[in-house]
Amino acid sequence: MNFAAAIETVERVEWAPRSEAVMAVGERRLGALVLASRPLDSPANRALSVAAMLEGVRALGLASLPWDAGCRQWQARIQLLGQHDDVPPIAWPAVDDATLLDTLEDWLAPWLEGCTRRAHLARLDLAAILAALLDWRLRQRLDELAPTHLQ
Repeated sequence: MNFAAAIETVERVEWAPRSEAVMAVGERRLGALVLASRPLDSPANRALSVAAMLEGVRALGLASLPWDAGCRQWQARIQLLGQHDDVPPIAWPAVDDATLLDTLEDWLAPWLEGCTRRAHLARLDLAAILAALLDWRLRQRLDELAPTHLQ
């Protein structure tokens, strides 16, 4: 029997908890049997790398992102307005930690290109990433109703 036609080359990309990094491996397989395996410097499919990094952020928790006092204050301001700003009715996004963790694909994934290790998360501009959750109108309303400083 000749199995050459059934041998396929696949790329496996996943989060490695021990190294806190994205691991990419090229494998030659015959069905479920791995014939050869070798580490890859970077995956050919960038979407797989981003998905693995999102898996890592979920495993590490939101605290792995570069939160600072300003980001937490922004989050608290949005949550406050979400509870009390009802004239006119405005749909403030849910930005509590649980919702942010559940929706990483929507708001964080576009910013993870090139991030493959936990240490790379420190380079993210989290304030800008979070601000992108609001359109211009909501940003203006946020500054009007819940400013960072009062004179």
